[in-house]
Formats: sequence, structure tokens, C-alpha cells
Amino acid sequence: MSPTLTYLAAHEHINDLLREADQARRAGELTSSRRSRPRGARTGTSPTVSADAVTLRLSRPADERPLEELAQLDCARPLHGPHLVAEVGGTLRAAISLTHGVVIADPFHRTTAMVELLRARSNTQLSDQRAVRRAPTSLLRRLVGLRKRSWLTAS
Repeated sequence: MSPTLTYLAAHEHINDLLREADQARRAGELTSSRRSRPRGARTGTSPTVSADAVTLRLSRPADERPLEELAQLDCARPLHGPHLVAEVGGTLRAAISLTHGVVIADPFHRTTAMVELLRARSNTQLSDQRAVRRAPTSLLRRLVGLRKRSWLTAS
């Protein structure tokens, strides 16, 4: 391909992109009014915020292979035990071990916010589990204590 032809193709491509951007800008102005946005707010999304939803959930047996692949990407050992995972668009991006607190994350995507979410959720998950574990034990101790007292008073 000659340099002139390459230049013309590139120039036409740039014009196409500018037309598409202008059409998108106009469509955005028609669907949202300036008054509905706070003063100084920008339209569009920030480059650090993804439009995809992040799903936090407990790992399942089907997640073993994706967790191994995630650990390999992160140059880490595979996690053992129960995990809390962050998933975007059906792909695991980060995981935290609920027993050890070890985190693995995909180094090719922005996962800092996901890891913070996982840590916060794992802390609440662990405190919930501790509360559930404590309740029956304390109840059992009370019952055993009542039986000992009744046994002592009966004799």
C-alpha cells in the first residue's frame, strides 16, 4: 500500500471516529438534561470505574480450576479451604481465603477496589461465623451450669 493511500485511509478512519463521537455526545444530551446533574459533574464514567458489575460470592466446587488459573496469573500458590471470590462478567478476578486471609488477584485488571471489598466482606463473614459459633456454646454452658446447680441442690 502506498503512503498516500495509507494516509487517506487513516484520515477517513479518524473522521469516522469523530462522527461517531459527535453522535454519541448528541444522544447523551438528548437523554439527560444538564439540570439533572449537579454543577461541575462530568458526563460518562471515570476511567477507573468499570461499567461491569462486581459479584462477591462464596466459591463453589466448579471454581477450583479458575482459582488455580488465577493463582498462576498472580504467581501465588492455590488457595485452600473456603474462599470468597470477586467475579466480573462471569470471570474470577480476585479471591480471598476465609481461613488464612490470603488474597490472589488478576494482575492484568484493576483489582484494588475488589480486593478491598473482599477484605471487608470476609471480615463481616468471619465475625458472623464467630457469632454463630459462640451462641450455641454459651447456651450449652448455661444449660450445663443449670444442670450442675440443680444436681447440687437436689442432694
